[in-house]
Amino acid sequence: MKKSYINILTKKALYTTAAIAISGILPATSVLAHGELVANEFVAQENTVISGKPGETITVPVQIELVPDGGGKEPATDAATVTVNLGGQTQHNKTLEFAASEFNTPKIIDLKYTIPEGTTPGPLSLEVIMTSNVTTGNNQVWNKDRDYVTIQVVADSPAPADTTAPILTLVNSINGIFNAASLPAGFEFSLDESSEVFVNGESKGFFDVGTHSLALPTPIQGLNTVTLFAVDAAKNKSEEVSFSYMYDSIEPVVTGAPDSSPNENGWYNKDVTVTFTAEDEEGGSGVDESSVSAPVTVTEDGTHEIIGTAKDYAGNTGSSDPITIKFDKTAPVFEGIENGRAYKLNQVVNWTASDATSGLASEESGTLDTSTVGEKSITVKDQAGNEIEIHYTVEYDFGGVLQPINQNGTSIFKAGSTVPVKFQLKDANGAFVTDAIASIYYQKISTDASGVEEAISTSAATTGNFFRYDLNDNQYIFNLSTKGLTSGTYQLSITLNDGQTYNVQIGLK
Repeated sequence: MKKSYINILTKKALYTTAAIAISGILPATSVLAHGELVANEFVAQENTVISGKPGETITVPVQIELVPDGGGKEPATDAATVTVNLGGQTQHNKTLEFAASEFNTPKIIDLKYTIPEGTTPGPLSLEVIMTSNVTTGNNQVWNKDRDYVTIQVVADSPAPADTTAPILTLVNSINGIFNAASLPAGFEFSLDESSEVFVNGESKGFFDVGTHSLALPTPIQGLNTVTLFAVDAAKNKSEEVSFSYMYDSIEPVVTGAPDSSPNENGWYNKDVTVTFTAEDEEGGSGVDESSVSAPVTVTEDGTHEIIGTAKDYAGNTGSSDPITIKFDKTAPVFEGIENGRAYKLNQVVNWTASDATSGLASEESGTLDTSTVGEKSITVKDQAGNEIEIHYTVEYDFGGVLQPINQNGTSIFKAGSTVPVKFQLKDANGAFVTDAIASIYYQKISTDASGVEEAISTSAATTGNFFRYDLNDNQYIFNLSTKGLTSGTYQLSITLNDGQTYNVQIGLK
């Protein structure tokens, strides 16, 4: 603490005195012998004054001496210890020792005094509190009168004006592109002096020197700028500091589209490719094109749900609505019939059909049409447009040539004779067929003829090459004239209107 000596008082400053009387327990009529303590403000004698500011502890030199105060009898005192303080501040107690009857011997003691806060500037009179340990007996040392010293309380010097602005520094400025999940919760800054901090013009309170954290202001979609400055107690404003970042919490919109349309039943039967595109909202961070799902080509039967995704640069992931592709490129299958097979006229042939994926768009079962002869087909389709077509033929039940021609080709007839060629036709139920169209052709295949010689027919030869039907014998007949034919082996070919041709050989001699 400061000690100031100011030459204010004159050499003849007033003594402040205190007396400690010497007394004892004597009869009332006894004459007392006294010893009186006198305190003088030593600095007053030196033309100085002690001064200090409120809150300071100062040192005040005080001169104390014991003087006789006897009352008619030779004064005497016991040896005494005197405890002294200023203004009752016992925390600063000091002691002085006086021998017995040590009169008129000045003693200087430095006493301390703490000036209370809030003390009004100006002179301040302090009582010198003196107590003796000799308080009984005939030769007491006691304080007869109050003694005072004076100090000067001076005002604090005004602090110099603060014109230095605080320094606010960003510790971890936030930069980049963020979404709701990746955006930091707050940021840090530091101050070089206690100041009030403002964020985007709004006070966030007072902060001490050091590093502090604050929550980010509520972000908006797009570019966000956060500006900070500090104001100290002297109203000095720091330079503004700021950081900016992009905030995007909206996922991109992803759209998928197939490269062709399904049929009227909603099915595809050819490979289909779904391609995806993505768009970000206006003012967003933009779509990362490398993240857009690659095209998906469907080649396998079944119902497929395809979803595409894409990310924006803030890390938001968008998904397309599911795109349903119903795909079936496998044709239905028949059961009960085979492709290329021949069936007999009026034969009952039942069939069924099925499709494992899209299902049939036509009848699932039925009976083949065998009511007429010839080449026929049947077709079924599934919902995807795949179809299967079965080709078949309907034929007469040909029983082979009848006598006089052996079916094994061993019959030999006389050249120039008429050879009757006969056969029967039936349906699958054994009923005779009477309305078939049959024709005959022949061809010499060898000059040799060997086999069984057949009897000569007396029937007239048939003109043309078509068979006629004999209702009596339920057979087809053609009388073949061999006039002009030379000896050898001939192949006879019977062609029916069901598309079938039957061959048999005969010999001529």
